[in-house]
Amino acid sequence: MQTFRAILFDLDGVILDSEKIWDLGQEIFFSRRGVPYDRARLKHRMSGQSILAGAIVMKETYGLPEPAEEIARERVEIVHALFQSEIPYVSGFETFFEKVNGTYRTCVATAMESSLLDLVDGKLELRRRFG
Repeated sequence: MQTFRAILFDLDGVILDSEKIWDLGQEIFFSRRGVPYDRARLKHRMSGQSILAGAIVMKETYGLPEPAEEIARERVEIVHALFQSEIPYVSGFETFFEKVNGTYRTCVATAMESSLLDLVDGKLELRRRFG
């Protein structure tokens, strides 16, 4: 019988209910350009991508004139501001975590941009909670 000793959590979508925040960030980004955010057209192509890779997808999909690096920077700034006001946990995460914490070693994996991760950690004390 195999025994589990640790649980690895992904941050976005498993611990944090960040999808709504990213969608709102996209709406803000595109509204600044007078373009409606077409989630069905874009979301599946950007999911799981780095900030820069997502910016490249946005640039190519919408024909944006800015360099991808500028698009990426602006997206991070928008989401950073949104995270200032709210960083919600996924429903049920805290209850589940309390059940497994102490029984299993826990850690977090993420590809979140470092400045956003620092903000999230500052608000939720992830490093203290997960070690």
